[in-house]
Amino acid sequence: MYRPERGVLKRSQFYFHTASQAARNGLFHLVCAGHFFCTPEYRVERPTFQSYLLMYLRRGQGYVRLDGRAQPLSAGHVVLLNCHQPHLYYTETGWETLWVHFNGTGCGHFFEPIAQPGGSVVNLGASNLIPDAIETMLEGLRTGRMAHDTLLSCYLHRMLAEVSLVSTHQGGSHDRGGPVLDTLEYIHTHFQQKITVADLASHSNLSVFHFSRLFKSQTGYSPHEYLLKTRLDRARTLLKSTNLTVKEIAHEVGFRSAAHFVQTFHEAASMTPLVFRETPL
Repeated sequence: MYRPERGVLKRSQFYFHTASQAARNGLFHLVCAGHFFCTPEYRVERPTFQSYLLMYLRRGQGYVRLDGRAQPLSAGHVVLLNCHQPHLYYTETGWETLWVHFNGTGCGHFFEPIAQPGGSVVNLGASNLIPDAIETMLEGLRTGRMAHDTLLSCYLHRMLAEVSLVSTHQGGSHDRGGPVLDTLEYIHTHFQQKITVADLASHSNLSVFHFSRLFKSQTGYSPHEYLLKTRLDRARTLLKSTNLTVKEIAHEVGFRSAAHFVQTFHEAASMTPLVFRETPL
């Protein structure tokens, strides 16, 4: 399949997908996908393209402009771009890419913890999940066997999750993985105690602002939200597996009073602890 676009070779392929209204309302949905073989003349610069882009670089080298700077790309890199904003990417050597444009309700919220405001570049290393997934999608689009929006949405979610997981473990243990992983372990062993965000930041040797931002970017929760989640998850287990009273469970999981526990539990579960206890799983 040939697209008459500067720098795109004839053996390249691309497919469009029109998602159902239900998919557009509730799922991540595919806009188009392709496998491009490009010459050094290939260059994409747009003020906007109403989608997000995930592009895997299989061969060659190039650049993407992020935050006003040209960031180098090479084989094994995946680019995640918010194409609703001005963007530029190009190659001076030629490259081979696998890519998907996608949209959907909640894309922005999923995108923000993974990428900077305009996008990000992640080295996938030995992971082949993303190129394999895109090739599977392309084959399904070519044959008509992947027209189901739910299945396409699953592939998109899994690829974005892979970007998030890989990026979390890059950048050095001090700046990315170390402090947050240590904090998660600390919360899981001390959640019964009185813990403040300042305590957690101090435990990580970071300022409250830097720590909170880092924690949110890697977990999707604020530190306070994650502490509450841990306490409530434990409370649910105790409600179902013990005969402890609500007051005893509140104390066991670190709440200052039974009333505060009941209020917080109801806000999270839309039912009281006693109703939850009596409701079959």
